[in-house]
Amino acid sequence: MKQLTILIIAVTLAVPAMAELDWKFVAFDSVLEGALSYDASGDDVVLNASSAFRTTMGSTLSIQQIAGDGVENPVTGNFAFYGAFEYTDTDNVFAWAQANATTPLAIEIGAHTLFFNNGMDDYFALDARDMEGVDYLMASFAELGADGCTEIAEDIWMDIAVDTVNSRVAISIVMQDTSLAPIDLDTTIIPGALDGEIPGTWRASGISVAAVPEPATLALLGLGGLLLRRRK
Repeated sequence: MKQLTILIIAVTLAVPAMAELDWKFVAFDSVLEGALSYDASGDDVVLNASSAFRTTMGSTLSIQQIAGDGVENPVTGNFAFYGAFEYTDTDNVFAWAQANATTPLAIEIGAHTLFFNNGMDDYFALDARDMEGVDYLMASFAELGADGCTEIAEDIWMDIAVDTVNSRVAISIVMQDTSLAPIDLDTTIIPGALDGEIPGTWRASGISVAAVPEPATLALLGLGGLLLRRRK
């Protein structure tokens, strides 16, 4: 199959060095539905449903229309990702995050292997490991789960909805001014099981979060680095 690289995008948010974090992990067992879109020109992303975000989980995840929401706050850029996943939360991470909803969280996401309707397959990863000048992508659970999309680093926007009763989570991401491929892409994700960790090659599919220590949080606020915005 043709390979598509969907990995790290450089951003310029300055974050000071932080102490080792206590990461908590939720495993993604399978993908239920999803889509991705990329516009090589840097113009608005376009998905089959004419929206950057879409979900069957009800009104808990925002719907972002291409070029804007019909009122204000346009969603522009050249990459969008949406995925709804079944998960296993052995350590009750989502319950912990909901109980500490205003705590700033470092965030890492991965899904391996995703298959697309256009015949491609790849591993999706969103973290700051290769981002120059950025230690972590950050927001609180309350911000991520609120109505609208939260900026977790410069020009990277995220929205999340968690259904703890049925062990499902939906995630939407828009990345503006992203260099990914020389061609436009608009495809849906084929539902199915996801791979776990392949040591030395891929990390396990899932989402990892870690509370940011208070001293680092204060330093960020002092530098004006934690300026989160939301789009509805």
